[in-house]
Amino acid sequence: MTRGSLGRWCGNALAIGRLLPLYVALGALKHVVPVQTLARWAWRPAAGTGDPEHVRRAVARVWRTQGLLNLGDRDCLQRSLLLYRELSRLGADPTLTIGFRQAAEQLQGHAWVTTPGEVVEVVAEPAG
Repeated sequence: MTRGSLGRWCGNALAIGRLLPLYVALGALKHVVPVQTLARWAWRPAAGTGDPEHVRRAVARVWRTQGLLNLGDRDCLQRSLLLYRELSRLGADPTLTIGFRQAAEQLQGHAWVTTPGEVVEVVAEPAG
């Protein structure tokens, strides 16, 4: 491992260590706190300029964080809230979108994040 790759690995490990407790907390809070409130809590003032490379890395860190718990597609809301938080902090101007549809006898929910002109994450999950 080169010095540069070691630095990136350590940076990613620290970022995931910072994101994991929030990810778990969002998983519990989404059952008791209104989504509008969660979205307000998740938003962060921009500390960056929306640099595409920083955005790409933030998306990858959120996916790695979610992957540690191996929940598959059952957590699109908490993953989207975490991604919304990270992208707002980077100045990427994200929009959190949540939708529902009735399919047969099941209500299906879906949450995703967009930045201007681009869907960042699309994962569907049954609601409830």
